[in-house]
Amino acid sequence: MGNSGGVKRQTKAAAFLGWLTIICLVVTCLEVASYIFLETFASSRVPYLIYRPSELLSRDVYEEYLKMRHPVLGWPSAKDEAPEDARARFVSASAESNGECITAYGDSYVYGAEVPAEDAWSNFLTERIGCRIGNYGVSSYGIGQAFLRFQINKRDTASVTFLGIYPADFKRTVNQYRHFITGNNRLAFKPRYYLDHEALKLAPQPTIDYESLSTFFESPDKFLQHESFLPDSALGPVSVRFPFTWRILNIGLREELHNWIARRPDWIAFVQPDHRSKALEVTIAIASEFMRVCRNREKKCFFVFFPATNEYDYFRRSGNRAIQPLLDELDRRSIPYLDLTRSFHTALGGDDICPMLTQPNKCRGHFNATGNRMVSDHVYEYLADFGLP
Repeated sequence: MGNSGGVKRQTKAAAFLGWLTIICLVVTCLEVASYIFLETFASSRVPYLIYRPSELLSRDVYEEYLKMRHPVLGWPSAKDEAPEDARARFVSASAESNGECITAYGDSYVYGAEVPAEDAWSNFLTERIGCRIGNYGVSSYGIGQAFLRFQINKRDTASVTFLGIYPADFKRTVNQYRHFITGNNRLAFKPRYYLDHEALKLAPQPTIDYESLSTFFESPDKFLQHESFLPDSALGPVSVRFPFTWRILNIGLREELHNWIARRPDWIAFVQPDHRSKALEVTIAIASEFMRVCRNREKKCFFVFFPATNEYDYFRRSGNRAIQPLLDELDRRSIPYLDLTRSFHTALGGDDICPMLTQPNKCRGHFNATGNRMVSDHVYEYLADFGLP
């Protein structure tokens, strides 16, 4: 009986060790596979989901960046544009007016990226109405930066101004360090607006000295008090560190992924009331402040919503607007706007928007010449409500 008990104990111990070995092997395999996934597929295909502390930049490179960046807006840099001179995009069409009769602010869709100046919507509109359109769009701008550019542009004496909004701008508006939402460009700090007990406040672009740069890359939360996309937060990229499987699970729990699977725009949560980023509430506050400044300058102002392909497709399938909460709030506050998603949908007879883009076969890119002319046509029609300048 004694020997039998010992054998049983040895058998149980062997079984336990066997299972423990199997579990360790499975966990090790999962960790190795997860690490490879993060380092290869995720890093190359979705770099904005991954965060690695940067290798320290040289002092000369960083100090040149600090010297050349826009002192208020972050970019464009002094290499592209003198900080005190908010120059508009060149308009090739001749216009008899000495000044600008209409000005526009926003991101690359307002600027008319990926087409030459003569094929930008602002050039087409200049040709049509016979006075210069001041196009102050800047690539990668959020709504807050566009509004700031409008505020500091003392040369803007046009009687009509609009601020263009593209859906990606909602995320940019609640971001201080662009790398967190793109995975590229380590030198792109920016200002952002935030709400303090419902009051709109401005957090200037962060200024970090070279000696603190390595600490910033390791612990950005110590420097960015108003960043919605800090690494390893609910909205930010994940760090490539142990346990790697847990990092992948965090990616799988992201709301953008769930929306993409459900065939909704990945950014749709950012325009919902009470989202953790407060992107909707901040955007509404900026919109109200924009209209207040316009009234003080005796301008007629409105917003123009540029369609994203995923938003346009969502509208085609469901008949619903992804940005409806924002549109409802603008309606409630009697803030005027032009909704180009609906305008394009009507003009295209419900067909897809891909032929209007610079990469129609992939349904990617900004608007091509045809798409820019359509933007110009709809803005022209909308201006009738204000009286053409």
